[in-house]
Amino acid sequence: MIRKTAPLIIAAFIAFATAGHCTTADDLVIQGRDYLKASPRNINAANLKFSNAVAQEPNNPNANVFRAITRVLVLPNQSAGSNFLNKIGISKQGRDLFNWTAKIATTSDGSVKVPSMKASEATDLLRNNILPDWLGAETNLAKITDTNFTLTLTAEETGSSAVTLDYGDIQLFRAGLKVGALFIYTTHAWNLDAQIADIIKVANDSGLKGIADNYPKLLTYATTADLATAKAAFQSAVSLYLTGSQFIRNRTAVDNQLFNWDASMSSSEEKFRLTLIDLTNSLAGPVTLSQNQNCSVNAAQFFNATNTIRSFLPSFGRKEFILGSLPDPTFGGIVSGLTRSEVEKTVASKLSPLLRAPRGDIVKRFVIH
Repeated sequence: MIRKTAPLIIAAFIAFATAGHCTTADDLVIQGRDYLKASPRNINAANLKFSNAVAQEPNNPNANVFRAITRVLVLPNQSAGSNFLNKIGISKQGRDLFNWTAKIATTSDGSVKVPSMKASEATDLLRNNILPDWLGAETNLAKITDTNFTLTLTAEETGSSAVTLDYGDIQLFRAGLKVGALFIYTTHAWNLDAQIADIIKVANDSGLKGIADNYPKLLTYATTADLATAKAAFQSAVSLYLTGSQFIRNRTAVDNQLFNWDASMSSSEEKFRLTLIDLTNSLAGPVTLSQNQNCSVNAAQFFNATNTIRSFLPSFGRKEFILGSLPDPTFGGIVSGLTRSEVEKTVASKLSPLLRAPRGDIVKRFVIH
């Protein structure tokens, strides 16, 4: 009996004796940080270490923060991102988000070389290849629930100066990732099924009117599958921003935080916060803006599958818009309380307005004062 159990006892003793020497999640974080400090910096290796650390200890705060940062930083060097950058003519050298020096391809006369691809390829890449890690990074940061959390990144790690992250910084970081997700969901819904080179050629030949005439489905909906998810991303982004903003407002002022509070911006930031609250509340129905009592918003209509960007556009000349051609000054019920002339005046600050003569095709330039 003793002879049979001896090998088991010995194996158990060895396992116990070596258990203390196993690599922990904190060890992996240290190793990953060393890769960030190295010269040249090895983001891919660092990301792998942080990923392993999270796999070993899913709620480790430092591991999750570094994993969130590096899983975004490695995107340009992963297969899908790298191939896309190659296709649009970005040089392979210098694709380091810490120190981006890569340049876009140009023609012999110095102008940007137009890539041979559809505009929708960019939104497909964002939706199918970038978004999963983008959302994954936000999930990592959601693990930070301790309001006393702090983490200092050294100058070697950031490539510039030391910076400290706390709970408020993390919430604003998460809010930014949610805004990015909102952008990706929204733009992927648009119909951009046209060659970029063709669009540019039409624009050069016929201007805005040419684009509108030649691409009648451009900026209509290609899919509405993500609209509800986009709406949820917007709600989450606002909630996270408000939480982070309030935390940062209340903390003791320091200089090396990721997001530093500027007291001179207090009033304007408070108005921004109130507007965000109004917009969130308007997802349930029209809300009068606290900063403009003459105007109400209904953000729910922005995520309405019938409200395409195309349906909001006026008629165009070559580089101008035609006065009186704005189809709906409420933009599908999103905004109420603004007259057509007020909306056109705003548009006129970006595009020159034209007044079409009542007869014939003569179009005269018109200035709105």
